[in-house]
Parts: sequence; structure tokens; C-alpha cells
Amino acid sequence: MVNFVHGIYAERFLHDQIYPILVSETASPPMPLGSAHMTRGVYSLYGKNWDCTQDGLYIFRHPSKSFFVQRIVTPWSSPAEFDIYNFMSAVSYNHRHGVADEGTNYQSMSNGGIYHQWRMRCGVICAMIAWTLSQSVWGVNCRVRNVSTSGEKNGFDDGHLVLETMHSGKWLMWDLTGGCYFRDALGNHMSLEEFMSWLASNPASSGNVTMPDKVLLSPLISKWSSDVAPGYSWDYGLQGRLWDDPSYSEAWYRRIFQSIV
Repeated sequence: MVNFVHGIYAERFLHDQIYPILVSETASPPMPLGSAHMTRGVYSLYGKNWDCTQDGLYIFRHPSKSFFVQRIVTPWSSPAEFDIYNFMSAVSYNHRHGVADEGTNYQSMSNGGIYHQWRMRCGVICAMIAWTLSQSVWGVNCRVRNVSTSGEKNGFDDGHLVLETMHSGKWLMWDLTGGCYFRDALGNHMSLEEFMSWLASNPASSGNVTMPDKVLLSPLISKWSSDVAPGYSWDYGLQGRLWDDPSYSEAWYRRIFQSIV
């Protein structure tokens, strides 16, 4: 069911849930307009006071408007309350793999997420989110990693970039393009090196091998835009449909995650 409040579309996306956005009786300031990111609070928009006190991607649309209003809500000014998993889920819901929003200025690219999902390739979305985290008070140490196949190159899909963040002395790998991360047999979030080591130690040819647990950050949407990058010979939408097939996804990870560039 799609959630409307007095005719205004208003929903919050987080992990595997969609929530209605509640109206508050509390007088509130106008919703900030200059960023796709917003700290928790109650904000006024379209004549209503919206309760935005929980993490997630908030999306609004007034019936008389031709655009959506979107905000990633986190405890922007409270490091102790910051939840990296909630943040990455909201980011993933506001991103599709494409090219339309790519540029050279991170602030301008980030601002595009105010009114629509970001459409960026792997390296661009990772670099922009790393930049976003560097602007925050959360103190999150992060790095962008480049992986590549060690086998025969096809000139089209030979490498990938992922983001890693430091948490409790350990690097955590996030595949923002796939909207996912991986857990080992004990349920621990894997780093890039741990994931690649597992792939190398458990080749598909060794028999009935189960991949590490793939946790989706935004399971309710497709991660693929219809944008086509220059030089690419097929539609990203087709690749998205293939990506939903576990055997295709596993074969892709095994081919690409072979060496760190």
C-alpha cells in the first residue's frame, strides 16, 4: 500500500521496510532545502509538520508538483547515535547505477539527490559517499577500493569499486552499486580482503559451495537505471534483471573480485 497523508505522498524507506511519515502537532521549522542530508527532527513542508525523527530515506510528493522531495535522515549532529547500517540503507535507496548525475563537484552531485535518486557508476557513488562522511561529525574513516579480474579482459566489465568504512578497528566493505554487503559464517560483516580470501579458498569448481550471506541494503527497489554509459553496448536495466539471478551474481563476483588494483 502506498502511503498518502492528506493527498501528499509521504514514505520512509529503511532496510526491508516502508513506513508512513506521520504528521506532528509540534510547530516546526521549514525543511532545509540545501542538502540531500538532514538531521533528525520535525520539519514543515507543504503546510504540514512532518515527524522525521527516525533514520531512513524520506520521500514526499505533493499532487500539484512534478517532482519529489527526498532527504536522507540521520543524527547528523550526534555521533553517539549514528548507525552506519541505517545510513548506508538510506543512501542505497537514493541511488541507482547510471551516469546522469556524474560530475566533478561532490557537493553539486550530492544536491541532485534532493529531488531524485542519484544515478552514478560504482566509483563515483563510492567517492561521493566517502566525501560526505568526511564532512560529517561522525568521525568515520573510509576508503574506496578498486578490484579487477585477473583473467581474460572483455573491455566492458573487468573491474569494480567498493567503499570500506572503519568500525571498531575493522574495515567493513560496502558494494553500493549492488546495494549490499557480505557476512561470514559467524554473521560478521566482511572486509574486502576477507571476502576475496573466501572466494579464493572456496572456488565454484570445488562443489556445492554456498556464497557468504549477501545482505541487501535496499531490497525493495531495483538498483539499475536506464542510463547507458558511453561505450556500453547494452541497457543497464537488462543487467539489473540478470543481477537478480543468484548464479549470475555469484559468477560476476567471482570473476571481478580477484585482485586489488
